[in-house]
Parts: sequence; structure tokens; C-alpha cells
Amino acid sequence: MNNEATNRRPATWVPSLYFAQGLPYHVVMAMALLMYKSMGVPNDRIAFWTGLLGFAWVVNPFWSPFLEASRNKKQMVVVLQIVGGIFLLLAGVALQLPLWFALSIAALAIVALASATHDIAANGLYMASLPARQQAAYSGWMSAFFNIAKIVVVGGLVILAGYFEKRMAVPLAWAIVFTILGIILAALGVYHWWALPAAQNTRSNDTPEIKLMTTVTDVVRSFFAKKGIVLWLLFVVLYQAWPAYRSGRCNLRHDRRTHHCRGRHCGRLFHSLAWSTACHDFSDPSHELA
Repeated sequence: MNNEATNRRPATWVPSLYFAQGLPYHVVMAMALLMYKSMGVPNDRIAFWTGLLGFAWVVNPFWSPFLEASRNKKQMVVVLQIVGGIFLLLAGVALQLPLWFALSIAALAIVALASATHDIAANGLYMASLPARQQAAYSGWMSAFFNIAKIVVVGGLVILAGYFEKRMAVPLAWAIVFTILGIILAALGVYHWWALPAAQNTRSNDTPEIKLMTTVTDVVRSFFAKKGIVLWLLFVVLYQAWPAYRSGRCNLRHDRRTHHCRGRHCGRLFHSLAWSTACHDFSDPSHELA
């Protein structure tokens, strides 16, 4: 069975693997914004919470060394896809409950963490299973099917949600869409149990603890050695600081007129600082992050 899976053509699993990688990412980063807007959530609240969800993909390199503790990359990928599908289903269920916003955010947080971890495991499986020549040959398939997932999520399923909204309650319309998404992702996990090659982690003479600490140290060192990393981190912090600042009403007067005046200028200040930070000295391609 393992030999059969190992010899299976990459065309049977590379497209579906990266479609499954893109599906939860675009749900969290794009569809969730449209759903909460449709359900009447204020813009600043949407920006703050979905921004926090997006940090899963920013910090996932820091826990990537711990994935080496898993003996089977295929098993990890399959489990994360099924977990993501289950919590997409639960996000749809949460929309029908009294504390729907908090519960749906919690479910999407699990989806985001599972998806960010899945990205690392899937890329590791891809590189461990294919020689360099095949990796180059199928690199276009990776990006193509990742973007097809975006079209399906932000295009087809959002349109479907709009169709349902005209015929039923808004929460129920989005719950149906999330149910469809959960079934698709879980079904892909079941399919990949059969289709994916069983790539094992490489063996090492070092003990697991020594290997793990060495890998963690290398990841942290290489992360902070990137060109312009400090400026990029400043961009992330400053860009997200204004929604958090406004949401908490830190040091703002309760006077409505003063609040709006200060809010407008503080918002411009934070975003100007963020964009100037992002644009500073990055016109040179040599400063692009690896």
C-alpha cells in the first residue's frame, strides 16, 4: 500500500493538496470579512478580529520545528485537513447560537491554526516526496490550484451565500455555506489518506530533544536574519495598532465630537507610519523577504 502511494503520479495529489491548502486560508482571510459585514458587525470589530486570525500565518515558522516530531507527514496533513473541515462545520453551527460572534471567531481561530500548520506540513510533504525536477514541473500547479480555491471561496460560494440570503435568514444562509466548505475540506482529507505518498521524516543520529532545539534555534536565527525584518514587523504592528486602539478607546475622550476628530487623525497617523515603514528601502529587490 505504501509503495503504491509512493509511486502514484503527482497529478493525482498535488492539485488537490494545494486546493485544500488555499480553501481555509481564503475562508479566514476573505470570506469571513464578507460574512461578518453581511451580518451587521461593525467594520472596526471585523478588522480587529480577522486581523488577529491572520497572525496564524505570520508566526507559523516558529512552531514549524515541532512538526518534525511527527513521524509521518502524510498523516499530519490528513488530520489537519479533517480538523479544519470539522471546525468549518462548527463555525456554521455557531452562527445559529446566541453567542454566535465569539463562538464563530473561536472556531475560525482553530481553522486558522490548523491551516497555517497544514501549510508547513504540506510543503514539507511536497519537497520530501518529489525530486527537484518534478518539484519545478509542478510548481505552477501549486499556485494555480491555490488560486482556484480563492475563486471557489470568494467567487462561487459568496455568490451562493448571497442567493440564499434572499430566501432565508442571513445566519442560516452562511451556515449552509460553511457546511459545504467543511464537507469539502473533510472529504479532501479522506481522499488524501489514499492519494498522498507516505513521506517519512528523515532520521538523525541526534536525540529528538537535541534535534528539536537545534532546529528551533536555526529557525529563529534565520527569521531575524532576513533583510528588513525589523521594518516588516513594525509594519505589521503599526497597521494593526489603530483598529486595536480604536476598539479599546485608549485615552480618547468620551465627547463624541472629540472622539471622531482624534480618531480620524490617529488613524491617518498609524496607517501613514505603517505604509511608510513597509515602503522604506524595499524598492530594491535584494531587500525582498525570502
